Amino acid sequence: MNFSKKHFIDNELGNYFGDTRILEFLKYDKKGQFKCIYCGEKANSREHIPSKIFLNEPFTTNLAILPSCKKCNNSFSEYEQYLACLIDYVQYKIDNLKTVKRSKIQKTFNARPNIESEFENSIKYTQNNKVDYIEYNHDKIKSILLKLSIGHAIYSLSAIHLDEPNIINYKFFPELTQEVLDNFNSEPVFDIAPEIGSRGAIYISISDDNTPISTWNIIQDGQYRFLAFQDKSSTTIKIVIGEYFFSELIWKN
Repeated sequence: MNFSKKHFIDNELGNYFGDTRILEFLKYDKKGQFKCIYCGEKANSREHIPSKIFLNEPFTTNLAILPSCKKCNNSFSEYEQYLACLIDYVQYKIDNLKTVKRSKIQKTFNARPNIESEFENSIKYTQNNKVDYIEYNHDKIKSILLKLSIGHAIYSLSAIHLDEPNIINYKFFPELTQEVLDNFNSEPVFDIAPEIGSRGAIYISISDDNTPISTWNIIQDGQYRFLAFQDKSSTTIKIVIGEYFFSELIWKN
């Protein structure tokens, strides 16, 4: 499947004509009164969605910026580093690569060897010394997936979710069958259109049979893409990192 649609960015909301009651969650500047997208308290900082640790340099200029508080912003740093390093480490071990995929992750391992040691100690090997499975810290992974998904839902759909999602699923590429992968990558059909004037309305595409569909948004080719979709029953955020880590979060209405 060819993913070519770039992510639309309007951090200043110059083209926003949606519900003004939620503007306090949709943008940030130091002069206004805005709310943290994670806890709902007063924002005194800003957040990039996605975090730059999941991207390669040079960084793309089309990063979403949303309001946050410093407490929430700072609380995610360690877990973000864990997930970014884990994704590259799992691919390195499972695919039997000579080194980790991204140089920035190797630099992290060099600077903080305890991180790589933690991963190495979590591996269970077969009798033939092949990787059997790797134990993950699911709480850390879920925390960051929730953080990323909250940001994408608010920015792309104007959907505010301060509660826990009903479903959190994630898999690494080798765990996916072709059928599951094809289904994951499929672009869903809208049964309700996003609010006119909202950012979400930008992401509607028309299929060959004139059906409105939600499309994948490419932050960085081969490294980060996401799909944000809302229908009558739920809000769904799908994220793919490095074309190796696949996640889906769903809030049911």
